[in-house]
Amino acid sequence: MLFSEIYGTYFRVMEEILNKAAAGTLTRREMTEIIRNRAFEESIAVIPQALKSESWPLIDEDLKTPLCHPAAMGLTELEKRWLRTLLDDPRIALFDVSSEGLEDVLPLYPKDALVYFDQYSDGDSYDDPKYQEHFKVILQALHEKRKLKIVFQGRHGRNH
Repeated sequence: MLFSEIYGTYFRVMEEILNKAAAGTLTRREMTEIIRNRAFEESIAVIPQALKSESWPLIDEDLKTPLCHPAAMGLTELEKRWLRTLLDDPRIALFDVSSEGLEDVLPLYPKDALVYFDQYSDGDSYDDPKYQEHFKVILQALHEKRKLKIVFQGRHGRNH
C-alpha cells in the first residue's frame, strides 16, 4: 500500500481544524462537524479528547493554536512520483488536471510497466481535439446533472 488512508484522513482533518483555529474562527460545534463529516466514526471520541487533554498540544481550551503558519500537509516524494505516473497517462489530460509542481519529478513507474486489460482493441483517440471536446461536454453535463442527447455513428456507418 503506497498511501495510508487512515493517517491521511487524520492529517487532513487536523489541517482544517488548525487552520480555522489559527484564523480565530473555530468553535467546538464546528470542530465536531469537521470531524463527523471528514473523519472516521470513532474519530469523534479520539480527536477532541486528544486536543482537550493536550496529548496533542495543538489547540488550547480557548480553541487557539500556537501555530504561526497555516497547517499544510505536503506530499511525500513517493506520492509525487505516483502522481507523476498517473499524469503521464493521456487519459488524465481529459480532466484538465494540472501537473504544476511535479514537472521535475520522475514517475514511479515507466509507461510500459502499467498493463491495462479488458479494453477494446481499437482503443480511443484521447489526443484527438474532437474527442477531447466531446469528453468535456459530457463531463460538464455530469457535474451540472444535466441530460445529454448523444448521437454517434456505429461501426456500420449508421447514426444511433
